[in-house]
Amino acid sequence: MAATKVLINGNIHTVDACFRTVHAMAIEGDKILYAGDNEKALSFAGSDTVVEDLQGKTVTPGFIDNHVHAKSTGYNYSRMSCENLSKEEILEGIAKLASEAEPGEWIVTGTGWDNDWWEDTSYPSMEELDAVSPNNPVICNRKAGGVTWINSKALEALGYSGIDDPALAEARITNPDGKLSTGCLVGYIRGFFNNSVGTSEKNDIKAMQALQDGFFAMGLTSFTEASLNGDDLKFMEKLYEDGTLTIRMHAAVGNAFGNDNIRQQSSVEYLKKCPIVGAYGDRFNVRTIKMMAAGTFGSRNSCMYESFTDNPGNCGTPTMTDEELYEGIKYGSEHGMQVMIHTIGDLDLDRVIGAYEKVNEETPIKELRHRIEHFQIIRGNTPERAKALGIIPSVQPLHGPNSANMAEKCLGPFRAPYSYPIGQLAKRVGMIAGGSDSPVANAAPLSGIHAAVTRKNDNLQPENGFYPELGAMDRESALKSFTIWGAYAQFGEERYGSLEPGKYADYVVMDKDLLTVDADDILKIQVLETVLGGKTVYKKQ
Repeated sequence: MAATKVLINGNIHTVDACFRTVHAMAIEGDKILYAGDNEKALSFAGSDTVVEDLQGKTVTPGFIDNHVHAKSTGYNYSRMSCENLSKEEILEGIAKLASEAEPGEWIVTGTGWDNDWWEDTSYPSMEELDAVSPNNPVICNRKAGGVTWINSKALEALGYSGIDDPALAEARITNPDGKLSTGCLVGYIRGFFNNSVGTSEKNDIKAMQALQDGFFAMGLTSFTEASLNGDDLKFMEKLYEDGTLTIRMHAAVGNAFGNDNIRQQSSVEYLKKCPIVGAYGDRFNVRTIKMMAAGTFGSRNSCMYESFTDNPGNCGTPTMTDEELYEGIKYGSEHGMQVMIHTIGDLDLDRVIGAYEKVNEETPIKELRHRIEHFQIIRGNTPERAKALGIIPSVQPLHGPNSANMAEKCLGPFRAPYSYPIGQLAKRVGMIAGGSDSPVANAAPLSGIHAAVTRKNDNLQPENGFYPELGAMDRESALKSFTIWGAYAQFGEERYGSLEPGKYADYVVMDKDLLTVDADDILKIQVLETVLGGKTVYKKQ
């Protein structure tokens, strides 16, 4: 069989079972024919074969991000980013947007502000937004997405009398000094504010095109969409049907289980036609259910055995009861659906693993590859309990160093070292699925791999890493977490995730070797080309 393309003289990390590094690869159509030496690869060349001399460049399987919020990431790429900005810089940016907007027009920024890195670490106030945007409603989401900063006009536009409106009682948040925040909301009401802002289908399409272009430029060929309601999943199907999207998406149905504040009818209805496997040329899969056990460290509403160090008496608030968690897992296990559960605190972990164990006593769950999203704090033998059930920790390496200051403050010196413990999880469970939680963190896989290895963020902070002795990974494991282990978490390891004959030709060409450069120089590596199913989808100019 003649190859469509032959690559020679490369440094190709196959990430196969032996983690072979080879020099050449032959491709026919969308599949790999051979990976090995130059001479044998060239034997597949015919008169029409394109032969590419890599000249020593590094090739790896296409990267996989196992936790993305696609629409918000796409919008983040086209909106004002708040990433790494001070409060003053954000207010200046919103003031500029307000000066250019029509009165009453909504102003929605990208996510990214993080008060734990500000000089004043209290939550920002409504009055500060009112001062720079008196005539326009504003929504500005915190880094982890669990807190929304709003102004008076936003409250007015959605029919609330003010921040003291009794309907907002459960959404109010307390500052570290014990005083009530006047401008930030949490919980399902926060979600209501975000979902109520009118977006057009035209802008949704533009956002998803921006996401795909950005992801291809980063070397991503597949991602897990962490939670979409039924209406959004139908929208995604249209984009695959008309060819707007081609990147591989493994999507989760969100908001199908829980109390009435969480459950959405469109999700309940969409779930009835799942699982969807291999649709649109093996680019679109919906075989996962997403649930939320509780909140986040940043909003101090994840569930802990002991109260937050900087908020005595507060041990968090569950989003779903044990029975609701059981109900969702039971449904998934009986209908061939993977279940992924947002789980942050140590009490959350025990509750969630306990629910998985209860279902497992009735219906074996190991083959369903259920997941725990974030798995942010280790307590006792929780990793071993997860491994026994075949549960995959889905983790985001950048979260540890990005949240170092916050973790120290809210968890204290005894619990902080055991938070974001990706190295420990990889060793004790046997694998992890790497991701970004974008737009909460940078979606670039090389940033995630760098953080996994060094425990530093993109700004090389903390200077000595965030407890690297417990959390750091070796480079081969870090690469696996964004390739073959990520593919396993998507039920795709037989089709992609490594460069082996019979698998899709999904790969990335880079100018340097991420396994040998100085650790901090991983951030300087440039993606030169991204190939999906044998077709170049990005090439650096």
